[in-house]
Amino acid sequence: MHIVAFVPSGDYDGNTRRRMLAAVAAELRRRDRGEKMLCVERPVCPISTPLRHPAKFLEWLADRRGLRRVEENVWAWTPWVLIHDLVALKRPSLERLNMRLVRRGLEGVLARIGMGTSSELALWIFHPYQVEYLQLMPAALRVYECWDNHQEFPVVKSNPALRKWIGELEQRIGQEAHLVFATSTALAQKMSAMHSNVVTCPNGVDFEHFSGVGDMKESESPLAGGDSPRIGFIGKINEKLDLGLLDTVAARRPDWSFIIVGPFDGQPELQSATAYKRIQARDNVDLLGQQPYSRIPAIVRSFDVCTIPFAVNELTQAIYPLKLHEYLATGKPVVATDLPDLRQFSEVVSIAGNATEFEQMIEEALANDCPERQQRRIQVARENSWNNRAKAILANMERTIAEKASK
Repeated sequence: MHIVAFVPSGDYDGNTRRRMLAAVAAELRRRDRGEKMLCVERPVCPISTPLRHPAKFLEWLADRRGLRRVEENVWAWTPWVLIHDLVALKRPSLERLNMRLVRRGLEGVLARIGMGTSSELALWIFHPYQVEYLQLMPAALRVYECWDNHQEFPVVKSNPALRKWIGELEQRIGQEAHLVFATSTALAQKMSAMHSNVVTCPNGVDFEHFSGVGDMKESESPLAGGDSPRIGFIGKINEKLDLGLLDTVAARRPDWSFIIVGPFDGQPELQSATAYKRIQARDNVDLLGQQPYSRIPAIVRSFDVCTIPFAVNELTQAIYPLKLHEYLATGKPVVATDLPDLRQFSEVVSIAGNATEFEQMIEEALANDCPERQQRRIQVARENSWNNRAKAILANMERTIAEKASK
């Protein structure tokens, strides 16, 4: 089986699912059957891309975004379309034109890298906007991974027409996909109402990278030095964060240093929110911005307590945080707000119902950590590695193909 994965956030290097896809590709290599993976990036549009993403367009013109080998058995490729993909998606005639262009290019790419016949292909999408790719060409398997509740993002929820449209696209996926992976219990329940073959496959961790502090020494962390306890968060700053909780705890504990590592990724109005302004102004809060992936394990290792301070709402209740097992792989204590899929880890994660409990649990973690607790956290992370997830993913893909063939 060869896999064509239409990556969800534009580019192979920066997409959210890259670590999972890399683990799947590694498992394909381990099986030693000559199986390959092609990661198809978001298309370039000669009309809109020069305005919206000029650097990407120039790279594409220079053929640095053509077909390129990124792993032993993994290639990345950027196609092109005539009309912006989201504009065309609402106009069937334009979408058919775009899909013809993508399919023609894809057929040539598959032939060049020897990815076999349609009877050996699995087409894999990650967002409702990608629904047309499921029917792009004949394939043995059509897969959708639901990794977020896309209808509950603020920009979507505030637009009833857009919210309805995304729901309709997911309904189409439910009819056209052969297999659906869901990263959380809530997403699995949602998709099970539309599809009979839904498998819960939560986020994992590149265990060796995080347990071995990645590609740098702990002494090279940008947080070296300082006596205050370090309370850390790794992730994007957006509407998922409970900024009010963070601000409250930071105000109560000026003796603690709060480290937030990640880019701002929220709606513009979030930047003017009172809690965000207060956090930016506090002397005991450091916003480090985005850091290279190679540095993240050492940064986490330099924390005294790791946190998942998410707001509790319809969006976050469908989340299985990617950072959970990354934190645990370092052995550090974890304090989180009450998200449903975290409750099963109550032995290794302290779950708080409000800001007061959040503060108290951080204080307890600082006072009562021990080697035995650290080793238990590491063991939980090891059990939830991307390598283990990849084996389950491929097993379910092959099971589905076999079930289809037997009908």
